[in-house]
Amino acid sequence: MPSMIDASCPKCGRRFGWCGELRDKPPCPRCGHRDDPAELAAAQAKMDRLKELAVSNPTADLCREQRVQSGLSLRQAAKILGVDPRRLSDVEHGREPLWDELAKAMAEAYGAVDSPSERPVSGTGGEG
Repeated sequence: MPSMIDASCPKCGRRFGWCGELRDKPPCPRCGHRDDPAELAAAQAKMDRLKELAVSNPTADLCREQRVQSGLSLRQAAKILGVDPRRLSDVEHGREPLWDELAKAMAEAYGAVDSPSERPVSGTGGEG
């Protein structure tokens, strides 16, 4: 999906924008300066890797998969785990880090073999 990108010309300082990817950067409308295509391609590759990391959260995905496989709804699981359903949803979507106590409770409640508690914790936050 194309993005709206805003940049400044390194030569004259003019700010301009375009829709697309970093590698699509047009020449500066004021002075005509063009960035090195290899540098733009490298920056685009880095941005693509960061986008992948932003949408991929294996711990959160595992939490959600195990709950669904155990046959529990979000509300049922939240009640068993003793947490607010919104908070459990935030953990399952990677918006809030999974804390040790919740990971252990999930493994027990979901009967998980490969439990989230056996994986690295994505944060040190706790209940509170």
